[in-house]
Amino acid sequence: MRSFLSLAALVASARAAVDILLPLYVYPINDLVKPYDGTVDWTATIAAIDAHPDLTFNVIINPLSGPPFASEAGIKIDWAKWIGQINQRPNTVTLGYISTLGTVQTNPRDISVVKQGVDTYAAWTTADGWDGVSYDIHIDGIFFDEVNTDPAQLDYYTQVSNYAKAETGIVVLNPGVPVNTASYSLYDVADAILSIETCYTSDPNAPQDRCPSGTYTPFTPASLSSLPSGAAQKAKSAVVVHDFYDDWQPYQPASLSTLQSDINAIVAQGVHSLYITQWGYNESFTREPASVGTVSNLLALAQGCYVKAQGHTIYKSNSEHVPLSLVPGRVQKSDSRETRRSQIQRNRKALGALVDHRGYDAMPCSPCFQYNRVCRMDLTNSKRCGECVKRGFSNCDGGDVANALNRCFNEQKKVEREEEEAEEALEVLQTQLAAALSRLSRLRKQKRFLKERGSDLIRRGMQSVDEWEAEERALEAQESRVMEDLSLWGAQTESDWSSLGTGFVDLGIPPNAGSSEVS
Repeated sequence: MRSFLSLAALVASARAAVDILLPLYVYPINDLVKPYDGTVDWTATIAAIDAHPDLTFNVIINPLSGPPFASEAGIKIDWAKWIGQINQRPNTVTLGYISTLGTVQTNPRDISVVKQGVDTYAAWTTADGWDGVSYDIHIDGIFFDEVNTDPAQLDYYTQVSNYAKAETGIVVLNPGVPVNTASYSLYDVADAILSIETCYTSDPNAPQDRCPSGTYTPFTPASLSSLPSGAAQKAKSAVVVHDFYDDWQPYQPASLSTLQSDINAIVAQGVHSLYITQWGYNESFTREPASVGTVSNLLALAQGCYVKAQGHTIYKSNSEHVPLSLVPGRVQKSDSRETRRSQIQRNRKALGALVDHRGYDAMPCSPCFQYNRVCRMDLTNSKRCGECVKRGFSNCDGGDVANALNRCFNEQKKVEREEEEAEEALEVLQTQLAAALSRLSRLRKQKRFLKERGSDLIRRGMQSVDEWEAEERALEAQESRVMEDLSLWGAQTESDWSSLGTGFVDLGIPPNAGSSEVS
């Protein structure tokens, strides 16, 4: 079974207040086969919750032994209205049931299947009921049933507990028997452990599906000696007793005074939570004496709480009959027995509901994003979203997310303006670049033309030089041949023509006749 515990509310003290741990396994519809109207038990439970504002009701929701479901939509529409009504109450915690089969078979269920079940519950936010109204069906925690605390399974249950805690925030384990001392570390990862779950009756004719003969020890106050001796572990322990009758055939319920004394004995142990049911966990919550209303009354009385109820008669510990009259308004416990945990939880839920009512849908804060929940903010009055207020999360960054989003939008607008300016500047540069490219193209064409022209002229010049050199070589060759001929003829290469009477003077030619100067 399960019980509520936020990390802050789990106080490891023998004086801690005792909550209700309610295994409400009833399918909330009228069963036309039996027939049985399951909504009667839900209605009685809601009335008991309203009548005891100082008690915390940890309600275990068990649709078809938990997920995975063949038709999750069908589950939601059947349960939406009733889970929604439970969630509306500030003194309630909803726990989703998951079977692990650890005590039923050699090894527990595949861990991936169990995690899938956790994910299913964690994803529940709202759903429409048959009346077409949308209801808040969030689940506050996970109740792991059939837990085997043998050390060989310690790692398995540590893993699933840590996973569920990260997804939903609350974890309750149900071995139903005392935890193996070698697995006491489970008390560190779980918020509560149901270490006593047994029948009250010793009748061998009791229904064998609930009280199989020879497999259990009937509950008496002496059974509480099996609770952990350590105060911290005891404060995280829970006790649930079912089949509260002396005889099944013929049926004879146990007495109201026995119910009261058993509840007083459990409360005196300083455990986390308890419940005693008349039969099993179905069709049992309106049956007396262990109806949900009477058990709540007795637990409230055992802890010094007043009751907002009318028409009930219950016993004090001295067996006096005490009629409970209607107590107007919100009733407080006596100062010496006030439970800070319940008060804080009520305030959290009330404030969270107010934030949800007055707020607006916002970008999810980190916890809401992680757990896939709707995030509603009212930044005028609260820095935390409604979900974080209700769940006691102090790390809500919804306001920071909103401010960061505004900064992001402003920065985006700034960047967009700068982008437009850059685009305009780019257009100017592109125009200038196009003109420069055009000019560069013209200059390169001119350069190529001039280069080609120069090369052509050089080629032409080289051709003229080659022709001149060829002519010069031809003249030199002719001169060389003439000189050779002269040499063959015995002529001197240089002659004194004047001695032969053929000089310039002899020929009447002035000496400077070859000068180019003009007198």
